[in-house]
Amino acid sequence: MSIRGLTRLAPESIQDPSQLRGRSVEELQELSGEVRRFLIESISKTGGHIGANLGTVELSIALHASFESPREAIVWDTGHQGYTHKILIGRASMFPSLNSYGGMNRFVSRSESEHDVVEASHAGTSVSIALGIALARRLEGDDAATVAVIGDGALAEGMALEALNHAAVEDTNLVCVLNDNGFAISPGFGGLHEVLQDGGEGPRVFFETLGFAYVGPVDGHDVGALLEAFRAARDTPRPALVHVKTTKEAAGRRPPGIPSGSTSPSPSTLVPEGRGRPARAPATRTSPRPRSGPRWSATRASSASHPRPCTPPASPRSSSASPNEPSTREWKSSTP
Repeated sequence: MSIRGLTRLAPESIQDPSQLRGRSVEELQELSGEVRRFLIESISKTGGHIGANLGTVELSIALHASFESPREAIVWDTGHQGYTHKILIGRASMFPSLNSYGGMNRFVSRSESEHDVVEASHAGTSVSIALGIALARRLEGDDAATVAVIGDGALAEGMALEALNHAAVEDTNLVCVLNDNGFAISPGFGGLHEVLQDGGEGPRVFFETLGFAYVGPVDGHDVGALLEAFRAARDTPRPALVHVKTTKEAAGRRPPGIPSGSTSPSPSTLVPEGRGRPARAPATRTSPRPRSGPRWSATRASSASHPRPCTPPASPRSSSASPNEPSTREWKSSTP
C-alpha cells in the first residue's frame, strides 16, 4: 500500500498520466526509481536510447504530475527522450516491441497517442511549435499552459533562438523547460553553452533580459524541486523558462551547478513590470576560453618558419632582395 491508501505506482500499472496527480513527492520519487529499473531492463533486451532517457525520468514524472496532458500540451524537442513519457501515458506494455518491425516507435509519434503532439527527432523545433499552440489557444480564450522541453544543445539552433525571441514578447501561458546536461551529441560548445554553465547569475541575466521569467537552476533529479519550480512557472505573469540541470546517467549524482542541500529557487520576476534585471558584469571565468589552431596562435604568426602573412613578397626583379624589404617593381596603369 502507498501513502493515503492509493494503489502503489508501478510502470506497468500506469494507464494515464492523471494517475500521477495528487500523489505525494515520496511516491513520485519512488516511481522514478521503478521507471529507471524498467528502462534499464527493457532497453538492455531491445536496444534503444538509454542515456538520454535516464536523464529525464524525474523531469518527465514531474511534468505529467504538474500539467494536464493532453489538454496542456507537452512538446518534446528530442523525441527519443520520450521513453518515460511513453510509460506515463500507458505504453509500458509495448516496450518489448521497441526496435522491431511494426513495434513501438522510438520517438514520440502522433499515430500512437494523443499525448504525442508532434513527430519529433532533434530539430530545435519545440519552442516554435509550442508557441504556435499557445498563441492559438490565446485566440480561443483557452488558458491552458503549453510546455516546450528543449535541451541546451538544441537551444543554440536557429529556429530555437528565433522562437525564444518571439515568445518573450507574447502574452501566453508558455512554459519553456530547458533540460541542461551540458551535452548535445558531444560535450557542449560555444558562447551560450558557457553562459549556461558559468555557475553564477549568467543564465538568469540572459533569460530575464530577453523577457522571460526565469526559474532555476533546479535539480532535475529531485521531483519535489521540479514540482515546486513548475508551480512557480505557472504563477508568472509572462512566459517562463525553467532551467533544469540533469545528467545523462542514472540518479545518484547531483547535476553540475546545483549546490548540495539546495532547494528549488522561486522566480525573481513574479511582478509584470519591466523586462528583466539590469545587465550585470559578466562572471569571472574559472578557465580561459580555449584558443587553438592557426587563427589564434600567436607563436605561429611570429615563427621564423612561418613568415607573417602581411610580409610583402620579394621583388621578382631582384632575387637577392630581403623578404622584408618593399618591392621595387614598378606598376604602370593600363589607362592611357
